[in-house]
Amino acid sequence: KRRERKAASPSSYYDAPVERYYPVEHYDHERERDRDRDLSSVSNSSNGSTHRRSQEPPEQESRGTWHDIVQAAFMANIELIAISQYVTETMPRYHVYGCACAEIEIDVLTGNFLLHRVDIVEDVGESISPRIDVGQIEGAFIMGLGYWLHEKLVYNRTNGELLTNRSWNYKPPGAKDIPVDFRISLVQTNATPTGIFGSKITSEPAVSMGVVVAIALRKAIESARANPDEKILPTLADVFEEDPILTKDRFQERKVIIAASRVGVDQGSNHIKGHLFCGLQYHYHMETQQTVAVPVEDGMDIFSSTQWMDLTHTGIAYVLGVDNNSINIRIRRLGGGFGGKTSRATHIATAAAIACYHQKRPIRMVLPMMTNMRAIGKRTPAFYEYDLDFNDQGVIQRLN
Repeated sequence: KRRERKAASPSSYYDAPVERYYPVEHYDHERERDRDRDLSSVSNSSNGSTHRRSQEPPEQESRGTWHDIVQAAFMANIELIAISQYVTETMPRYHVYGCACAEIEIDVLTGNFLLHRVDIVEDVGESISPRIDVGQIEGAFIMGLGYWLHEKLVYNRTNGELLTNRSWNYKPPGAKDIPVDFRISLVQTNATPTGIFGSKITSEPAVSMGVVVAIALRKAIESARANPDEKILPTLADVFEEDPILTKDRFQERKVIIAASRVGVDQGSNHIKGHLFCGLQYHYHMETQQTVAVPVEDGMDIFSSTQWMDLTHTGIAYVLGVDNNSINIRIRRLGGGFGGKTSRATHIATAAAIACYHQKRPIRMVLPMMTNMRAIGKRTPAFYEYDLDFNDQGVIQRLN
């Protein structure tokens, strides 16, 4: 007998009649003829694969609910499973489509975040067990989330031994990392003829969707730092495109330098006039600005990535209003400061010290590179005009 399959939502799947469990459109003629038999296996080699299914539940129970079928199969020692073994030489391939969205809240000061909601839509072909598919997608997504945010593999550089092999240093995702609202939607309109009953794999695609959390974190940080009232200032190139009037209040006053030996006489036989433009420069540090401040019995211990210890020392004591001998500065070896770890490191150190002083607890402050670029460490563009005379020996006689 051909039994038509009716669409139903995953939530009502297990309470639906048994006719919905075996999609008739994926049966071949041999299976149709032998449906009423008590078969132990059915083979199908048309696509280079083999499908097996254990004995079907007794015919007299076939009109019950899913719960009734499971109960009857259990009493009759019948396993309700499907097994597939592919021939690798002719293994077919298919595509799985999906998308994910994440809503996240982050504390830009501490870095703690809360994953409010995640929505995932995934193409599963013709789902055999929707609840199992949903569980596979949820678990795979959390695994991908751990790859992006928590887990870190550290190896011994001498012998290659994995050092992060325990939960207290490998840091897999925990219960608090699971989204508060986790919604999974299955798209069952793209069945594949090469899978079991038209189904598709569900777990691997969701792992790659975990990147949506990292993207959401970046967008949240950018939104928190956005200032809609911030005035967009013109660059130096924009100023010169408008043919500005070079007034003294906008530019450094020009100076004229004349060689002492040529004062009052001919200023030279050669003359050059022109301009020079030097663009914006930024030196990327090999590590960002960071400081750890720890309160101790007689003051405070400061661990700072600075190359100017005494400036950081006196700066912290000054802003806290304490004696210098109550501040202990400890500096580890660092390099690649490129001019940004001398005076500029004091800003971060004093900010961390103030927070530690008022909170009476250790404070670790790391300045993101984006903030670092906006605040410190750059050289502004410059435009120069020159007018000079020089003699035949190349010695400058007059420079304006």
